[in-house]
Amino acid sequence: MGLTHKAEQLLELPMGTLSGEARVEILGNRQVCIAGHCDIREYEEDLVRLNTRAGELLIRGDRLTLDNLYSGGVSVSGRILSVELE
Repeated sequence: MGLTHKAEQLLELPMGTLSGEARVEILGNRQVCIAGHCDIREYEEDLVRLNTRAGELLIRGDRLTLDNLYSGGVSVSGRILSVELE
């Protein structure tokens, strides 16, 4: 375990907070919030493909929209059918 992960545990922070790893939060089947470093690779109404440090994140669904774009993060809204990390 690296120093960054030890500091996160000591400070009771969510894993990835200090290391810059992507954090994915799924809110029902209506929204996925990705915080941390990510780049938008592809955006279609039924597919959003993001690059993260852990790999490629694929979000499949219907009527997907990108919301709350900010440095290193994004929220995807719509009818979420699946979230995959490749």
